[in-house]
Formats: sequence, C-alpha cells, structure tokens
Amino acid sequence: MKLTEVNIYNKTGANRKMPFVLRDIARMYDAQELVDSGMFYYKAACDYSLYLNDSVRYYNLLGEFGGFLFESGRIEKAKRLLKIAEQPNYLRDKSHIYLNLGNLYRKQQRNDSAYYYYH
Repeated sequence: MKLTEVNIYNKTGANRKMPFVLRDIARMYDAQELVDSGMFYYKAACDYSLYLNDSVRYYNLLGEFGGFLFESGRIEKAKRLLKIAEQPNYLRDKSHIYLNLGNLYRKQQRNDSAYYYYH
C-alpha cells in the first residue's frame, strides 16, 4: 500500500478502517502462500489497532494472526498470540480463537486441551 493511500485514509477520517485494510492485504498474501508478507501485514494490522487504542479490534486481529501462524507452521508463536488474544473478558466472540487453539492442541496430541477449546 502506498503511503499516499494511508494519508488519504487519515485525512478523510477513515483511518479506523486501516486495520481491516491491512488484514485483508495479509489474507491476500496468505492465499498466495507468501508467509513473510502475510506476517508483515498481520502485524501491521495489529499495530495499527493499538495506535487507534482499539483493543477489541486488536485482540480479534491477534486471534486471526495466531491462526495464520499456526497454519504456516509457527506453532509456538501461534500459541503465544492465541493465548494473549484469549485473555480479555470483553470480547463477545472468541470462537475463532478457541477453534485455532483446539486445532493447535490437537496437532500436539494434547487431546484434553483440544477438547476443552473445541467445546
């Protein structure tokens, strides 16, 4: 994304949408199996959410980032991010976080933990 596009978002007051724009770019790189670029844009989306002081968006994006890392084979880093994303009590829907944690524990053959997160 060009810096001028970011500036336009900021000048028009649409900068609150930037984390989703960056997340969508990460998803495109994920679809192309370009892991490093996907990681860069997921991190940028999370960082921008923090910049906006939008903790709900941050933790939701962090959960999706953790799932991306899990799918790309970065199991321990994925677990760290997912455990952080799981913490806030004010998130209304954590199903994507729990599904990713269940999948992660199933892959590690920790079936009791997988069962816990699946249910």
